[in-house]
Amino acid sequence: MKPATLDRVIDGAFFLTMPLMAWLAVFGHRGAVIVAGLPALAIALRPEIWREGLPLLAPSRVAAGSLPRAAVAALLFALWIAVTGFWSPTPGAWKLALAVAGFTLAGGALVHEASRAAAARRRRIGVLFAGAVTAAAAVLLFEGLTGGALRALVPPADQSPLRWKDTIALARGVTFVAPLVFPAAAILFALTDSRLLALVPLLLALLAAAQFSVAANVVAILFGLGAAALALWRPRAVIIALGALFIASLLAAPLFAFAPADAVLSAESALLPPSWAQRLNLWTEAGERILGGCFLAGCGADYARAWAAEGTMIDVPGSPVALMEAPIHPHNLFLQIWLELGIFGVLTMAGALSFALRRLASVGLQGVAFAAIAGAAAAAYISFMLEASLWQAWRLAVLSLAAFGGTLSYSLNRSGLR
Repeated sequence: MKPATLDRVIDGAFFLTMPLMAWLAVFGHRGAVIVAGLPALAIALRPEIWREGLPLLAPSRVAAGSLPRAAVAALLFALWIAVTGFWSPTPGAWKLALAVAGFTLAGGALVHEASRAAAARRRRIGVLFAGAVTAAAAVLLFEGLTGGALRALVPPADQSPLRWKDTIALARGVTFVAPLVFPAAAILFALTDSRLLALVPLLLALLAAAQFSVAANVVAILFGLGAAALALWRPRAVIIALGALFIASLLAAPLFAFAPADAVLSAESALLPPSWAQRLNLWTEAGERILGGCFLAGCGADYARAWAAEGTMIDVPGSPVALMEAPIHPHNLFLQIWLELGIFGVLTMAGALSFALRRLASVGLQGVAFAAIAGAAAAAYISFMLEASLWQAWRLAVLSLAAFGGTLSYSLNRSGLR
């Protein structure tokens, strides 16, 4: 297939999927898999991506560069997920490994396309990405202000008390959008040279997050805004600090075993909101299980699902009913890696993060784009700490899209389209 034809095929995939973001943010956040996956499959038709990508795994390249080392560590991490299926109480580890490997490769393909596209194509795709993300944030805010008017119009009707299922679904839509608004803002700045326009997706997302019941989204966007603001001043230092925060949080996660969960649960009056007391107890119990037997090899991919199936209930001060000790994942991605994949999973993930960080820190400074990357990473960090699961493919897809948007913003700002 000729390069010009491939360009049209890939652009068609972008123009087919990205406008869906606004719909998916409201009606189906898991559709992020399509938004990231279909263009990545189209990009995989380029012969050059294989010619440039496969040699990264050659021993000489791995010995010489940070990017090949990051790639090898990430693929070893995915392979280890499949290996732990031999002792996991939950079947299907190979599917989880394929999802992690697939979206790692999808992110690489999207980044490759964003960095190599000609200026005119890059600009068109940038307009599409920024417009789609901004529209998604705007529709989520509309839903928050109107009590979910669009979801109320589309069957099936939510019969849950106070429509809490609709509320949670919309909050997940905000989680989908949160890491993406930062590269969208940087792209808008590159295209218009207007700080006010660049702030629009950020403000829309923050206001939308405030409408729903998931405080983690508000914290994620605020933390992202703080990191982005600091990165405008000290881009490389902030990126390195955020990378160190990810790695330190991963390595130290088992220390949750020593959190005062018993004191919180045995208090006469509620010291924390019930959901947070439940989460603290979950993290403490996960830490104890890590130190008690899951430390070396992990208890197997998706072990937490089998733990949840035990059905243990706990009494939480302030809650009128007993709550589950363990939902289907630990609501902390760093703990989940330790619990299910053990020390080898931790070391390969830490290696992938550290080598990727070293590669990013070596890139020529571009303050606005680094601010976008810092903001997206900070928002993702809060999600990792408070709610995310490694086995949610849509979250992996969102990370791929965030990497794509960050690369687009870097390329556009560097090329002077401002």
